[in-house]
Amino acid sequence: MLNGKTVLVTGAPGFIGCRLVEKLVLEQHAKVRALVHKYSRAARLARFPVEMVSGRLGDAAAMDRAVQGCDVVFNCAHDWMMPKENLVGTQVLIDACLKHGVRRLVHLSTIATYQPLPDGDLDEERPTQPDGYLYKDTKIAIEKMILQAAKERKLPATILLPTIVYGPYAKSWVDFPVKNMRAGQVVLPDNGQGWCNAVYVDDLIDAMILAAERERAIGERFLISGPEEVTWRTFFEALQEPLGTDSLRYWSDDEIKKTKGDLVRNLKLILNEPKRLVSLLPIRPMLEAVYQRMGDTAKQQALKLWRFKRQTNDPVIMLPDKEQLPLYKARTHVSIAKAKRLLGYQPAFPFARGMALTQEYIRWAYPGSR
Repeated sequence: MLNGKTVLVTGAPGFIGCRLVEKLVLEQHAKVRALVHKYSRAARLARFPVEMVSGRLGDAAAMDRAVQGCDVVFNCAHDWMMPKENLVGTQVLIDACLKHGVRRLVHLSTIATYQPLPDGDLDEERPTQPDGYLYKDTKIAIEKMILQAAKERKLPATILLPTIVYGPYAKSWVDFPVKNMRAGQVVLPDNGQGWCNAVYVDDLIDAMILAAERERAIGERFLISGPEEVTWRTFFEALQEPLGTDSLRYWSDDEIKKTKGDLVRNLKLILNEPKRLVSLLPIRPMLEAVYQRMGDTAKQQALKLWRFKRQTNDPVIMLPDKEQLPLYKARTHVSIAKAKRLLGYQPAFPFARGMALTQEYIRWAYPGSR
């Protein structure tokens, strides 16, 4: 138990960070401190007696203030558009934890470090290899930094690699798909029969708290998933059910590739919504690299263009991008045997239970849902 312990959460305003803060306050009765970059994003945190420290992960002075006096640090922060800052920030966090004698650093990584996922069993023994996908490569580099510090500098750190995390307020795997299904058609390959290793957010939070308490977790990596696999078809149809729409389409690889290669259609889509360029062409790493080199004014203009969307009566078709396509096709069984053995992790939310709670959120968050 973390009762009475002082706990820092970086990335606290985010989906996972905010739910972690809720459970730390309400169930663990911990003294919670949150590193917050923009207070405008911290409205949900403000409901709780949380000490907020202004700053970014790479801000050494702010991090020193935030970590001082903490027993445990949960690192949930990651900015996919600022890869270099993530790396610098990780080193700053490691140094601060060692300086102030933190008892445990729990770092949140991702199953994306293993993409493209292999068919069959996947456990922590499988090596990770950079491949040019910037998000994945950055996460792998961060893991290596933390594990090296654990080995060479005795940093008491644990790394968790969650699978597909869903639940209320989940941007990537609830809000984005729901918005896409409300706007048009969402395409899945292989009749949606790939395996989705979904984990409800509360199960992940429980695993994070266990990782902060178990001595055997120090210096280890743990895959965290739910109690069962479901197909991507089952997952997306469950998200669609409260919307009352018929938005899902199941295409073959040939249909997806042909549509991606339709130059006239692609140009029209890009003009209507510039961010579609990323899903139609394998250039996301290049765009991220260009964005990093822009000045502040240029970045502001780029973000305005990114958010632009022209109103049109043409049906919007959401195709899986370069990373999503193999993810939706893979039939991977993620093993949580190590987490069960060393952490005592036991997921408490079967898919039906977790999705029922998520559907309640969808009905509340998206008026007009049934």
